[in-house]
Amino acid sequence: MADKVTGLGMLVDDFEVQQGEMPLLSTLYNDVAKDRDGAQHEDVLMGDVELRNNFLYRGEESLCAVDDMGYEKLAAVLTIPTPYLMRLNARMRQENINYWLQALADKSMHLFTKNGELIDIQVGTSIELLDVLGILQERCDGWQVFQVQNKTNAVMVDILDCETAFDTERDTYYGGLRVIVPKKLIAPSVSTIFLNVNSCAIVNCGMEDPIGIKGLEYQKILDLIASRVDVCVSGIANYFKHFMAVAGGEVKNPRHRVALLCREHGLPDRIRVDAMSAFDDSGLQKATYEDMIDLFSSLMYAPGVKGASVMKLQGLAGFIMMTGNHEHRCGSCDAVIVADD
Repeated sequence: MADKVTGLGMLVDDFEVQQGEMPLLSTLYNDVAKDRDGAQHEDVLMGDVELRNNFLYRGEESLCAVDDMGYEKLAAVLTIPTPYLMRLNARMRQENINYWLQALADKSMHLFTKNGELIDIQVGTSIELLDVLGILQERCDGWQVFQVQNKTNAVMVDILDCETAFDTERDTYYGGLRVIVPKKLIAPSVSTIFLNVNSCAIVNCGMEDPIGIKGLEYQKILDLIASRVDVCVSGIANYFKHFMAVAGGEVKNPRHRVALLCREHGLPDRIRVDAMSAFDDSGLQKATYEDMIDLFSSLMYAPGVKGASVMKLQGLAGFIMMTGNHEHRCGSCDAVIVADD
């Protein structure tokens, strides 16, 4: 089974056959805690460190071995594109890393090593992923992890409450949270998401205002993050009520609206073409807001769509879910009318 409009995606059951059963949030927390348990910590200046034959050295002292995960960590802190670095042969990879270590010689980095292997690097003060997962574990006990993405500057975790289902006339959704934890002293972002059980498409309803943490003690920052999580968890059901209030509403000239929404939300031309093609292939003559949400959210599974475009598509689906027919649009051209200040 797949999305009703585009035919993309798959049932959650099929996803779990391919990817394995979605783990409990507690499993993710325990795995991260286990990785850090017994780890050695050391502060070093980048200019004092050199990579030689897959080992980091400080002078003649071997600090740790570097495997593929270690290279990804190094790429992140040195702002080297990870795919580029991983395509290089060993000699060129070493030269690239050593060049940037010297270019950033005065910067300090905190190495985490375990059993002689590099497991993590931290530059400056940051909010610990384990602390954020601990907050989620306390408030979302029994939830499951749909995905974890280690991005260059952040870790993104999507968690779902699979015990509570929300139904439309044709689909079922699980509510959940998307939490993005930057690898710097920047507050995590927390947003409400919904996962379509029939297509595994994600609808991201957007974030609350950023958490202000400037000048706060670390524990106070964690308290604010916990408060934000509470707000988002308690708001899931109300968000779905917004969805149901607009889902069956008819969209005027839907094919034109698809093109307009792509332009208005900064989607690349190639994605706009994919969206138009998907709408044409669906055979829809009329469309509801639920059709629009299905179309944009499921396009994340179209061939070649990834990265920033996936996030924009999920956000656009969430925008439609929350806004629906409440936008002010021109009666003739359907473009958004911006109110005068």
